[in-house]
Amino acid sequence: MLVKRVLDAVFAGLARWPWSRCAFRCQLPVKLISSGPVLFRPRRCGLGGRLFACYKFRSMIAEAESRKTEVEHLDEKSGPAFKIRHDPGTTKVGQYLRRFSTDERP
Repeated sequence: MLVKRVLDAVFAGLARWPWSRCAFRCQLPVKLISSGPVLFRPRRCGLGGRLFACYKFRSMIAEAESRKTEVEHLDEKSGPAFKIRHDPGTTKVGQYLRRFSTDERP
């Protein structure tokens, strides 16, 4: 785990400069179109059931997590995954980010 963490840090540091220009192109529209933070920090389950925080560009309205119960009936999958193809809480910029998987980059 220590070797993996060190390699992750080294490669992340090397990739930071070229990625920063692309990230700015995603951050600016998200901030201009909607209020709230640019990054969304969901909790995910990793190896051995360990929880970790991952970062994504926010593609939904700022209060989407608190309004999840209002749209649960639209869920297209069963189990722990929550998926709605045309989610009403997705912003216009978010639709673009999701189409090209740019929201997953951070």
